[in-house]
Amino acid sequence: MTIVQNGKEAVDKALSGSYDAVLMDIQMPEMDGFEATRRIRSSGKEGTDTLPVIAMTAHAMVKDREMSLDAGMNDHVTKPIDPNEFFATLVRWIAPRMYHAEPVPEDETPVPAGEDAMPSFKLVGINSKEALARVGGNAALYTELLRKFKRDFSQSVPDIEKALEEEDSPAVRHLMHTVKGVAGNIGAERLFHAASKLDDAFKENKIENVERLIVN
Repeated sequence: MTIVQNGKEAVDKALSGSYDAVLMDIQMPEMDGFEATRRIRSSGKEGTDTLPVIAMTAHAMVKDREMSLDAGMNDHVTKPIDPNEFFATLVRWIAPRMYHAEPVPEDETPVPAGEDAMPSFKLVGINSKEALARVGGNAALYTELLRKFKRDFSQSVPDIEKALEEEDSPAVRHLMHTVKGVAGNIGAERLFHAASKLDDAFKENKIENVERLIVN
């Protein structure tokens, strides 16, 4: 797996490496997912015309899906990610290939699956049960995601306010879109819905509503 920080890096990696699929975020710095996909498709590199490119976005409207397909993407997955939908999409587009499974040591007992085996977190305002399901019940991974969210987004409101003051529209949209997507995936439902309202208000160019919602 290769992770990039912006759309330009996504194009560079897709054209310089070999991948089964590209999970393309729509809103990225330097170059959005639509333009990145168009550049990959028009590059002329062998295989880029059939490389599965799957849009990942918090926007679930029909027109958003159509925009993704028009840009050359194969499919469209919305955030917060539904694991069943996500893996079904991967299965739909990634070509099967032969592989050799690693043998399981005889002294290892499989961990039971199911709801009873799922660890629990009691966090105010967070649907941890649903979020844990997204990471396969991996409590250590989920804990790390929560820590990273606190570290990376604790200053989101001041950052958005500063970007608004500087009339930096791309920065505002990127911040709100990112907060919305990550909040949805960690189960922070109230924050997800609040960020969604902010994102919608900004899309409709209702800056006064964005400022009012931030204050509230």
